Amino acid sequence: MLEAPDTERGTTTIAPAVFERLAARAAAEVAGVEGEVQTGLGRFLPWTTGSPAEAMAEVDDESVVLDLTFNVVYPEPVRQVAERVREHVAERVESLTGRTVLQVNITVPELISRNPRRDREKTLP
Repeated sequence: MLEAPDTERGTTTIAPAVFERLAARAAAEVAGVEGEVQTGLGRFLPWTTGSPAEAMAEVDDESVVLDLTFNVVYPEPVRQVAERVREHVAERVESLTGRTVLQVNITVPELISRNPRRDREKTLP
């Protein structure tokens, strides 16, 4: 049986939402990433829940640029957690999709305590 050249087999299109979901899940796998990220209107609507990380992807034929937003657990060093996330997300997305990750931009909106009850007790008079 003859095999067709790669160009004749068809194309594979991966939607940006797939890259976003992969990146968010990969970020959540990194130690120090925790809590729910509330973005947009979700910050004001009590019945909505966020996820450990939010992602946006810009995709072209061979590469992807990712924007990630996630919370970091206090007292983890933010810069080190961000670097671990950047490396892990790029590796996971590249291995699962075959696309080159050109850039991973990171926003950390909050530091999250692992023990919010203890923190509230400290602030009480």
